[in-house]
Amino acid sequence: MTQVFREPSGKIVVMCKGADSIIFPLLSKNNYELINTTSQYVDDYARSGLRTLLFAEKYISEDEYMSWNLEFLQAANSLDNREERLDRCAEMLENNF
Repeated sequence: MTQVFREPSGKIVVMCKGADSIIFPLLSKNNYELINTTSQYVDDYARSGLRTLLFAEKYISEDEYMSWNLEFLQAANSLDNREERLDRCAEMLENNF
């Protein structure tokens, strides 16, 4: 699940929550050490019978948000291929966390 927020400071943050199998592919590859360490913890928890959820976040520019929001509003109000268009909008934001 992905949500977009505006912080009191005015910065726009995109936050995503989900299973490790969903979140890990969405992370920036520049975070290799963090991904590796987190993966080890998740594996340890799973071996103990625990379920895990991961959270990821990133900041986007005002221009990126405005462009995405226009696409999102058009998709949300679409009568044709609404779900597919909404999925494409999600894909626009759900990367490089």
